[in-house]
Amino acid sequence: MKAGSKGTTLAVMSRGVVQTKKGAMRKTAAWVGGDAGAATLGSTPAQSISQSPLFYDYRYSTPDKFYFPRDRAMANSIWRDIYRRDATVAIATDMYSELPWSKFTLEGIDDGSIRKLYEDMFNALNLVPKFTPFTKDYLITGELILHAMFNTSKGYWQKVVSHNPDYIRVVGTGLAFDQPLMWMKATPEIKRLLASADPRIRKVVDILPRDMVNAFRGNREVPLEPLNTTFLPRLNTSQEVRGTSIYTRLFRVNMYEDFTVNCSLAVSQRNAAPVRLIKVGDPNPGGWKPSSSDLESLAEMFSLAESDPFAAILTHPWVTVEYVGVSDKALLISREWDFIERVKLLALGVAKAFLVGETSFACFERGTPVHLANGAPVPIESIAVGDSVLDHTGKPAKVTNMWCEGVPEKLLEIRAWGGRKFRVTHNHRFPAWIAHSTNTLSEGHNTVRADQLQKDDCLKIPVAFHTNTDEESGPKVWRDEEYMYIPITSVQEVSNVEPVYNLEVEGNHTYLVCDGLATHNSAVAGLQTLLQRLASMREMFEQEWMIRKLCEPIAKMHEFYERPKSQLEHRIRVERPEDRRLIVPKIKWSKSLDSTQDANILNIWQALNEKGIISDRTLASGAGVDLEVERRNRDEEQEYKEQHPAPVEAPAEAMGPPGASFRPNPYRQMPKARQVERVKTASLSTDQLQTLARVERIFAGDSDLLTGDRS
Repeated sequence: MKAGSKGTTLAVMSRGVVQTKKGAMRKTAAWVGGDAGAATLGSTPAQSISQSPLFYDYRYSTPDKFYFPRDRAMANSIWRDIYRRDATVAIATDMYSELPWSKFTLEGIDDGSIRKLYEDMFNALNLVPKFTPFTKDYLITGELILHAMFNTSKGYWQKVVSHNPDYIRVVGTGLAFDQPLMWMKATPEIKRLLASADPRIRKVVDILPRDMVNAFRGNREVPLEPLNTTFLPRLNTSQEVRGTSIYTRLFRVNMYEDFTVNCSLAVSQRNAAPVRLIKVGDPNPGGWKPSSSDLESLAEMFSLAESDPFAAILTHPWVTVEYVGVSDKALLISREWDFIERVKLLALGVAKAFLVGETSFACFERGTPVHLANGAPVPIESIAVGDSVLDHTGKPAKVTNMWCEGVPEKLLEIRAWGGRKFRVTHNHRFPAWIAHSTNTLSEGHNTVRADQLQKDDCLKIPVAFHTNTDEESGPKVWRDEEYMYIPITSVQEVSNVEPVYNLEVEGNHTYLVCDGLATHNSAVAGLQTLLQRLASMREMFEQEWMIRKLCEPIAKMHEFYERPKSQLEHRIRVERPEDRRLIVPKIKWSKSLDSTQDANILNIWQALNEKGIISDRTLASGAGVDLEVERRNRDEEQEYKEQHPAPVEAPAEAMGPPGASFRPNPYRQMPKARQVERVKTASLSTDQLQTLARVERIFAGDSDLLTGDRS
């Protein structure tokens, strides 16, 4: 219906009851209106129903779900474009794609010829530089389809390429096969190659199988052989067949961001040339009123002034100009950016500190005094795992981890009342009272970063630790029942050449530095969570592709089977399917992503092992080593030492002429069998040395571990 002034069309939404063919009654919502209303507000029945207050379906509840791409090729095109243009998303994706991978070695194979064949295969495949783009495909499109090419003369896979999932048809086989059936359509690149007259391209086409070339030229699909094709989907549920891009979580926030950017651009254009509102005439009774010629003259003068920077307008005092804009009312990207970025990082499961390359852990400069349980200050670098320090309440807490984080170029030097001074990384956190903000205490884990502290903010000292009563009379120093609050006198950035250190403390994860100032320890849990995600993804690639689809087919082809122990002992060979175990390598990555190598966890496992609750193998896995491999390496090393005994020590008089400088050998007084091992472990941390010592005692069968004597 039409109402109001001429040309105005109103669309009225009416709800009715419709009789279906089966006699069932259902509610509907239909748009009824004029031509303008129908064009603007016309929608699908699902859309109309979703707007009804009597109906709710999450799939159709907001506009972004209607815009969400249903076609897989279209969706993948959108996801790739997001990666190209969105800096936050691209950096997070690069981090996930680059961090898990490193060089690797093959272990667990005694036969040198078999190990060499696997090593030659992985050298030919050259996988290390390909892992990153493969991982990007897996994350962006939600699927990675790999095709391995076999070298018949050498007997192993020689090359691997990835297929574009937009041109792959995948059909699930249910319970029949582990991997779905796949068919490939000719991509635009393949069609251009087949149509090219370039002799170099013709040589490449001639290598391809003739039936494949004919199928592509006939626009037919080519079935992909499961033996050399690997399908790695990123599944939401175990019932799905096709993978899902990690970017599907970002569609809504990207849509919100784009609408906000469009609004900001429109406001920027309007502010660049805002609407000018020219008021002419005296509003008072009897005042001057402009004639039509006056208005035309003013309009002409203002137009000429736009193009002449030296123009001047002489006019009546009752002419005023105002500029009209909407910048104070519009939704601007500058106001919404923090929220948008936070939602994106949450969807991708990554912290901003890791994304922008901040120091992974917050740390103190070497020499910073930390207070032990008895209150004595000791340099932070001398703290060892197992020591007890005072927490922010003044109570003892055990140190569960300690490490050096390197030498950052810049630190913050913070000075506080009473001559306290320390240097710390920008991202270290402190329980503090913020004078420049809301004047509220930040308790527990709601701590403040060092780079957010300012002059007159107050750091906390437990009353139980506080002994200097002179400070109570200092300016702005105050106390409550639990803490003294010491004001900060200055915060400034300084250059640094010293290594920095941090502790992990059990309980509330705090400790005291510099005459009792409370500080929070590092965000170990956040890093461990990230490492666990990366390790899980790398293990999936390793087991589902590298071992299952690359190594196992080669082992079956060459009949690399282990003979069971019974056959070796009785020197008989009986071929039974249940006894046939493939000889495949174990992948040993040079970059460890194992977050279980934690001193606190290893202490628990050690106690359980001593009581016979867990096995030696479980304890060894917690230390990040393979028990069988280490035992075999130990036996080989012992055999080598027996065949190549250490040289006899030279007498003292043969060490040099009289008066010559001599540096004693710190390993000379050790048993010969321990010298080489000590040299290898000289660069390990305290935590790693303690773990290694425990594992060594288990390998050596130390009876003290069984009796409970741990002295």
